[in-house]
Amino acid sequence: MTRSAAARMAIIAAEREQMKQRMRADAASIAADPADAAESAAVRSDMDARRAW
Repeated sequence: MTRSAAARMAIIAAEREQMKQRMRADAASIAADPADAAESAAVRSDMDARRAW
């Protein structure tokens, strides 16, 4: 493997890790938002009411 290929792979791995960290932070923020939790519960309730079985 060339040095440039190794550097490219390291940069891509670092970017992926940063993206995962941002996604975890976003998920935690959303989970802690009472308005979002209420909306999710309302959607879930509506979907349950529309189930065919």
